[in-house]
Amino acid sequence: DTALPTYQQGHDQPQLLSTYRAMIPVLRDSGQLERAIEIGLNSLALQEHLTGLDMNRRLAVLESQHRQQEAARQIELLQRDLKIQALGLKQEELKRWIAVGAVVSLAMIVGLLGMRYRESQQLGRRLERANQALLSSQSELSQAHAELGRKAEALARAASTDVLTGAANRRAFLERFGEAWDQATSNGEELSLVLIDIDDFKKVNDTLGHAVGDAALCALADCLHSQLRPDTALARWGGEEFAVLVPDANAAAAAALSERLRAAVARMVRKDLPPLTVSIGVASLAGRRLARPEALFEEADGALYEAKAAGRDRVRVARGLTAAG
Repeated sequence: DTALPTYQQGHDQPQLLSTYRAMIPVLRDSGQLERAIEIGLNSLALQEHLTGLDMNRRLAVLESQHRQQEAARQIELLQRDLKIQALGLKQEELKRWIAVGAVVSLAMIVGLLGMRYRESQQLGRRLERANQALLSSQSELSQAHAELGRKAEALARAASTDVLTGAANRRAFLERFGEAWDQATSNGEELSLVLIDIDDFKKVNDTLGHAVGDAALCALADCLHSQLRPDTALARWGGEEFAVLVPDANAAAAAALSERLRAAVARMVRKDLPPLTVSIGVASLAGRRLARPEALFEEADGALYEAKAAGRDRVRVARGLTAAG
């Protein structure tokens, strides 16, 4: 790749074509697919250019041969005419030589036309093969581009999704929270945070096993998703704890949503799982200017602790905030 500009600026185009062909597998094996695709297209374009130059040279050679043969034929006819005139050959003999010359000329013309026809057929076949190769390369490029898109999408999902539950992971939730925090604090808008924790989850793992515990986490995530809008951010915050981001909602609205989530979990019945309940803590900006965004998480966590201390299976709003009910 370092020496490529030198070949591109020089006149040794066959060497440049060889260099392109040698680079493609190296770039592909090293994972530089876009660069390999670029070099592949350059190689096809250069090969078509060289093929055109080679054909032009062949046609020029054939035309030169034809002109030489035509000149030789004219010289021969002139010499014959001079000899006929000098020797006083009979008119019949002159006619015979003229006829012979005409036949020879016709044969030469037919031969040249045949050669041109065969050359044109060979050129057509080469162009057809080059076109097919180009179409094949374009198809391969399209497939490679689509595969890259699919892989990029899969990597993006994997980087932002909890593998077990399918909910967003902590990293993706913090990105959404940061965006919502900036908008709410800049525009004076409402913003609420909900933390959800499964009650007595350790007992589920200890008595029924981690497989049942994992199934309980997945069931809880599905239940919470069913009660939220598709664009609402739900994430597995850690262990058996989940987080919900509720922009444009005050403490009362967030508490009402939390109560709906709590009740939905309490109603959930699964033959393969024990009854589950959750405790929920709610915190809201409520028009305040908090010094740091972490303070909202601390308030929600404190409210969650109060819900646990009050007997579990309930919703608590952070102290200093009000909620209906």
